[in-house]
Amino acid sequence: ALKDGALVLIDLFPLLLVHSVSKQNRVEGLAHLIASLAPFLSQGEIERVWAGYCSRQPLSGKAWERVMARQWEIQRHHEQSRARRCMANSSEFYQARWRDLRIAARRGWPPKRIQPFLGGFRDQLRTHPEQALKNAPESAVLIVPVSNQDRVCVKWYRRRGGLDNWKERFRGGRVLRAWKAGNGLLARGIPVAVPYAMVRARDGGYLLMETLRGMELDRWLVKMLEEESGGKRIREMADLLGTLMGRLHEKGIYHADVKACNFMIREEGERITITLMDYDHVKFFDTLPAKFMVKNLVQLNNSVPKGISRGLRYRFLRAYVRKFSAAAGVKVLFRRVWGESQGKMIVYVTDHGDRIEKWEP
Repeated sequence: ALKDGALVLIDLFPLLLVHSVSKQNRVEGLAHLIASLAPFLSQGEIERVWAGYCSRQPLSGKAWERVMARQWEIQRHHEQSRARRCMANSSEFYQARWRDLRIAARRGWPPKRIQPFLGGFRDQLRTHPEQALKNAPESAVLIVPVSNQDRVCVKWYRRRGGLDNWKERFRGGRVLRAWKAGNGLLARGIPVAVPYAMVRARDGGYLLMETLRGMELDRWLVKMLEEESGGKRIREMADLLGTLMGRLHEKGIYHADVKACNFMIREEGERITITLMDYDHVKFFDTLPAKFMVKNLVQLNNSVPKGISRGLRYRFLRAYVRKFSAAAGVKVLFRRVWGESQGKMIVYVTDHGDRIEKWEP
């Protein structure tokens, strides 16, 4: 804790006074410290912590490599542990059966609060299907308002019968995978629409999540291309999006359907924030295979307007490589992504519907 501008040790229970601390214990202690600070400090600031320690207690460069490798293991273990809490009764989540529903939800979302959103969703979809953000054979999405409460985004995973029932029996169903993925992303520090509750009913699964305000990335880009001052904002967005994709891949996260329409852009004055909206197709790896990294980058490259210049696309990849130390340099990566994008169609969403463009002039 901080007291009068100085750091004070407040937890003395595991403290032992010894004649000297072994190198292994020093590495372990530093790894735990850096793992707890990593979400809040840049790489340069972490290196300053190391330099400050070594000014008093010198350690070799190999010890630094061991500290960083160990803190990465600790951080991963902590993230996985936090993600698993969404499927257990804890201080943050609970599990319950209520009437014919099986519920996993955050504290503060009891069954009696969830039920009006389910009823409102069914009524709204039946009487005003045109209001659905998505209404496909496999799922439907609606923004459901309930009096005296914020609007909530509800996604219904329809039960299609037959093989789908067997898959749900053995794999837990699509709604369960989405619930785990959303909370897993949050535990890893990825900005996503917060999942509030998962409900499994006789007609399928329901996911209640935060309603994001803003504009989808592809629509936002179309708007910025039409504005005279949009170039500066697009450059800022390219840096933010490259950093976010780098964080995803750095943490071993693969999204099988990365498209511009799955990112929400929100502008608050001069500040831009990017949030991932969809996490139906998310998988977690210890180390993400290179082919999945390139596939994600190609998918994203083919889902933004052709009017986005090569320079801006290169800027995005430069921010990506800065955040995530890819094996290939930015030039090599750009040539590969650009080459694999050619021959495919550019597909993105505008206010007037889907637009399809070719790479060739």
